This record gives sequence, structure tokens and C-alpha cells, in this order.
Amino acid sequence: LEPADASSHWFTLILLHSCSGGPDDWLPIVHRLDVAFRRNLRIIVPCAPIRHENHSGWSGKMNSWFEYSGDGLHASQPSQLMEQRERLLE
Repeated sequence: LEPADASSHWFTLILLHSCSGGPDDWLPIVHRLDVAFRRNLRIIVPCAPIRHENHSGWSGKMNSWFEYSGDGLHASQPSQLMEQRERLLE
């Protein structure tokens, strides 16, 4: 979502959805965002890639920024975090 007047862009807000979520999760919040600088705000709501995940006996494909480790506490492949960081900074 671009500011009403691109020349008045002051801030960029990047909203990341949860694992298994999607960009649409943010729509109700974005549409109710009431801040004084709203007209100067650009909002970016990217979508995570679809990955195969295994969680507590469940296995399937879902939106996920990275594949979680077996204990669910960190990335099983840290390079995926760097890939997503670079993708978001493009």
C-alpha cells in the first residue's frame, strides 16, 4: 500500500505474517490503522514462500519464512533466514 501522495512518504512499515498465515491476516489491522502520519506511511505485507513443514506429527506445505528445527525453537536451515532478509530488502 502506497502513501496517498508518494512525495510525502516518511515511513515504511513491514508486516510479517505468522507461520502458516498469510498477508491477508493483516488486512483488518491495516484498514483500522489510525495514526497521525497515516497519509505518509507505506505498508509492505509480503508473503512467505510455501515450504514443507513437520510439526508435532503434522506434515504438510504452508507459508513459512523458514523451516523450523525439530524442537521448534530455531531455523533448521539458517540460510533460509538470510534468503528472506535479502528478499525483503530488495
